[in-house]
Amino acid sequence: MQILQTESCTIEIIKSLISNKLDKFSNKNLSENIFQFEIYNQICTHEFFSQLISNQLDLKTFLQAQKPFFWAVHAWGNLMSSVESIESDEQIKQIYRANYMDEIGDQNTEPHTKTFINYLYILGFPTTNTHNDIKVPEPINIFLNYLNEVYNSDSNTRLLAFGTIEFIYIYISLIIHNYVSKKIGKKLEHHYTMHALMDIDHSLNFLNKVSKFDCEIISKTINVFLNLYLELFKLSQS
Repeated sequence: MQILQTESCTIEIIKSLISNKLDKFSNKNLSENIFQFEIYNQICTHEFFSQLISNQLDLKTFLQAQKPFFWAVHAWGNLMSSVESIESDEQIKQIYRANYMDEIGDQNTEPHTKTFINYLYILGFPTTNTHNDIKVPEPINIFLNYLNEVYNSDSNTRLLAFGTIEFIYIYISLIIHNYVSKKIGKKLEHHYTMHALMDIDHSLNFLNKVSKFDCEIISKTINVFLNLYLELFKLSQS
């Protein structure tokens, strides 16, 4: 898989890659809905991410806000495996299976839980610690409850919500990649570097199978996810 380099990891590159992928789908329903929520603009004005973009947040506070997110990364891989088992459509099952395989890694790549811990080490998380030392705060539990709610919904809701989360993460990965690279002062191949490209395929594969775009589901998913980051940010300052 191609790894983004710092100098080319820009919003223009990301949007171009998304547009090229949408052209291949030739899915008018998807194309008409994907940009109307201006997800990137919502992230850019978010209290946490706006400070990352402006490079105002110190690395220690950022690390404190990021550590608990390990449990969201851990839950995501398990969720993909679980959803695959309850889907009836084979093409949709394949989408979840591919996502799950990317999460757990293969002989050439490490699982995302491992790459996330390695990334925390780069930021200053003590190497003597393990993920067992990372506490699960209430904002993470709220988010996990939402994932469970979506899991128990119909197939279209799952595809829409999970696809929206993956689409959000294209931009979050881009912002975090650029922030960390500037703070560390070198090019990095870390957890979010991989996600910025990978989640373009992940999100659009999900969304391409959505039969009905529900604005309430998309809006709720965006709000739940961004609120999670805001609450973790607040905890890091307490």
